[in-house]
Amino acid sequence: MITMPSFDISYVVNSTFDNKTSQVDTSTCLKQINLRKVKQPASNMDFINSIPTHMDFEGQARAERISRIIITLFGIVGLVWGYIIQQFSQTVYILGAGFLLASLLTIPPWPMFRRKPLQWQKVKPDNASQSKKKK
Repeated sequence: MITMPSFDISYVVNSTFDNKTSQVDTSTCLKQINLRKVKQPASNMDFINSIPTHMDFEGQARAERISRIIITLFGIVGLVWGYIIQQFSQTVYILGAGFLLASLLTIPPWPMFRRKPLQWQKVKPDNASQSKKKK
């Protein structure tokens, strides 16, 4: 989608209007229009595309380990608490809270999961395809 820069044309025309000759100085008007261009805010798609979506291999292992630890701890605490008060529903609620916490901490690619990015090799030209093109 193409957006035009926004500017206040009424201010520009009024400030370049000559009361004696009742005419608008167009060159001054155009200069002021160019000077008064308002920078458009970034679109939502630019913001969405700027969000990092990758996680390195060690970060994936760290995220999985953290989620397992959180869910296990919340499961044990929930089971003990549910047994003490004789309410299995409390066990399920505590385990659900642990699942939500683990999801919040491990699903987004936080910077702690992107510390060691994978260095990809440069693309090597395929000599076989080049020799076929020459023939």
